[in-house]
Amino acid sequence: MRLFLVLLQAALAIISAPGDNQTLTGIVSITGSAAHPQFARYEIAFAYDPNPTDTWFEIQPPATTQVSEGLLATWDTRHIADGTYMLRLRVYPSDASAPLETIVHGIIVANTPKPTATPTATSSPLGTAAPATPTAELPATLSSGVPAPAATQLSPAATPPTAPLFDLAPYTSAFFNGALYTFGFFLLLGLYALLRDRIRRPIRRWLRRIVSDIRKP
Repeated sequence: MRLFLVLLQAALAIISAPGDNQTLTGIVSITGSAAHPQFARYEIAFAYDPNPTDTWFEIQPPATTQVSEGLLATWDTRHIADGTYMLRLRVYPSDASAPLETIVHGIIVANTPKPTATPTATSSPLGTAAPATPTAELPATLSSGVPAPAATQLSPAATPPTAPLFDLAPYTSAFFNGALYTFGFFLLLGLYALLRDRIRRPIRRWLRRIVSDIRKP
């Protein structure tokens, strides 16, 4: 308690964490101290590093409670692009004098995981997976500082063409067509057998009538 009263009597603007050149992901707790004998408020903001336009973005609304080695703000870095940033703490006194300020430089936000090279499997003529094609990995920069060339993929050896399989489609189609025609023929034959007696009698009567009409004088 005594230490806290001493801190309240002093003018402090300290960011204990995160520190310079630290890498951050996700939700980050910003801790430190913000105090002043004539305390009015403190503000936490971030900016690109470097920041030639002196443009800052507020992390939270201004806080009106002094903090002694505690939580100053919670920063959700998932809502900003990966890159290098700086943090600024400002403590404003109530007498409108210049605020106290501290800045943490070189903070790296890295929420997006870096892609890793994955081997690609190709199909072999025998139906089994061929060995994965290795990908050459090179360092980002050479010792002289010149960027290294992009990674190149080794081309696999030429594989012999796969022999075409025996195609049964034409024979299958011919078989089904023949079966369909045979079924239709027997169906017509059966219909004729059923209707033969019913058709023959009227035809005979009609023929007899015609012959009878012809023979009449």
